[in-house]
Amino acid sequence: YNFLNEVRLYSDRSKIIKSIFLQNGFELVYDQDMGEPISDGFYFTITRKGMTSDKLLFEMLRYGMAGIPLTTTGSTQHGLRICVSKIESSQFEMLNKRLDALSKSINKLNI
Repeated sequence: YNFLNEVRLYSDRSKIIKSIFLQNGFELVYDQDMGEPISDGFYFTITRKGMTSDKLLFEMLRYGMAGIPLTTTGSTQHGLRICVSKIESSQFEMLNKRLDALSKSINKLNI
């Protein structure tokens, strides 16, 4: 049994979803571990310059998206943990549209 074949779906999905977030002005919080790039998996962490974890979560909820605030996980960094397991490929376009609208809204806040 090769469990890597079973979880490859999440790695592939994570690469695409991460790319959508980055294209819409978000940045990765934790992109390296001990100087090595973190591989794609079940989740990744994002932030938006000038926003606390709570404010970012609030704004994302307004656009039908969610995440786990890093501050609730013991992190000293602000941002959100984005889980990819429940986002299907058929939802990528909708995710991009929502993130685009959110990004435009955030930009209007002059953060």
